[in-house]
Amino acid sequence: MADCTRHSNLIFRVAVREVEAWLLADKVNLAGFFHVPERFFPGAPDEIADPKAALLNLARRSRLSDIKGSLLPKRGSTAHVGPGYNECLGGFVRNRWDVRAAAGGSPSLARAMHRLESFRPVWPTIL
Repeated sequence: MADCTRHSNLIFRVAVREVEAWLLADKVNLAGFFHVPERFFPGAPDEIADPKAALLNLARRSRLSDIKGSLLPKRGSTAHVGPGYNECLGGFVRNRWDVRAAAGGSPSLARAMHRLESFRPVWPTIL
């Protein structure tokens, strides 16, 4: 029988539904990035059934053609997201996303951060 105990160096966390919930949790910075008023942002992103759809709906409200062109699929396309989806949101994460602010709006992110901050790796002893 296989040993089913968790290795002490293993950390596995997943955003409640989709990682977009963690992006939506920093509504101040995402609202500024999208140029969409904060009042349109969900209050509890961890509880949204489809965070990616919520994020795309906010992008549709953007006054910036670059945001719409990157994040939204082209008319008539079978794609679910736009051609620059990952690049655009990656830039947001690198340059504007405040993980601490987002953790305040996302309990799942707060738990993940706590686990990472308290992680102490166990190193094997070499004889």
